[in-house]
Amino acid sequence: MPKPPAPPAKPANPEKELVDLAQQSDDLEAEAGAAAVLSGDYSPELVGKFVEALNRVLALFGEEPVKEIGPEAVKALRMVASAAEDAGLEAPDLAAQDDADLELVIGVLESLATDPSFKRFLRSRAPERKAAPPEPKAEPKAPKGGEDMDAMFAGRMGV
Repeated sequence: MPKPPAPPAKPANPEKELVDLAQQSDDLEAEAGAAAVLSGDYSPELVGKFVEALNRVLALFGEEPVKEIGPEAVKALRMVASAAEDAGLEAPDLAAQDDADLELVIGVLESLATDPSFKRFLRSRAPERKAAPPEPKAEPKAPKGGEDMDAMFAGRMGV
C-alpha cells in the first residue's frame, strides 16, 4: 500500500516569509509602475531638479533620498501624491510624459515641500513617538549590619 504524501514542511519563520513576499510584491509593483509612471523622455537638467524637489518632500516624511528616476522614485512619488490628496492639496501628476509635464510635477513638489499645512498634516499623521522609558526607581539602601533581616523583608512587603 502506498504511503500518503508527506505534509509540506513548515517554514522556519512564517512571519519572515510573509514579510519577504510582501517586499517582493512591492518591488514588482514599483517596477511595473515605473513603466507607466515617469516614463517620458526628460532632459537631464529637469531630472536633476525633479530628484532634488522629490528629496525635499521626502525629508518631511523622514525617508531616505532617491538618486534617480527609477522604482524607488516612483514609489516615493506615489506616497507623496497619496499624502497630498489625503491633505486636500494638489498632488503631483504621476503620468508626466515630457519636460513640460515634469516641470509641473517639480512645481507641485516644491510647493508641498514648503507648504505649512502639508507639514502640519504630516506631523499629525506621524506615528506616535515612543515616550521616554520611565526612570528606574532608586534601589532601597542596603541594610546596615545591625538591622534585622525579617524587619527589612517585612518593610519591603508593606507589612
